[in-house]
Amino acid sequence: MSIVNNKLVASSGQVENLSNWKKYYTRNNYYHSQLHELVKRIIPETASVLEIDSKGGETLAALPNKDKTGVVLDEGFVKYAKTRNPKINIISYKEFPKKLGNRKYDYVLLSHALTEIEDVQLFLQKLKRFTNKDTRIVVLYFNYLWKPLLDFGERLGLKRFQ
Repeated sequence: MSIVNNKLVASSGQVENLSNWKKYYTRNNYYHSQLHELVKRIIPETASVLEIDSKGGETLAALPNKDKTGVVLDEGFVKYAKTRNPKINIISYKEFPKKLGNRKYDYVLLSHALTEIEDVQLFLQKLKRFTNKDTRIVVLYFNYLWKPLLDFGERLGLKRFQ
């Protein structure tokens, strides 16, 4: 994602296609189920949640919350996410500022979105419009510093091969 003419724009170079995402999500099911459990412990059931880069809506679907909105960066995921999760408000990245208007959320979930944001400070300033003074931002991000250790664990059989 980048900022062009003071507007948020999804970068096309890092957008995954739907079939690759399905394979990745299935292959890394343990990782995602652990993230879902973590997010359930962090976000209260009564809170409203806005997720940026919700892909297929899997994380929001795992939450018991009633007020959930997912913003999908890749247009190819919108129909898929809406079909899989009809109770979740799924919108495309291009239309989310207009569709949400002045809506405020209790929690904003950045699901691995920071890897696609060129100017994080500017992105957060733009995101502020959808927050109130008590909003919490939860950042999910894979730390690549762990990768060598995880690869070693796979070779020793201590971690499932992916």
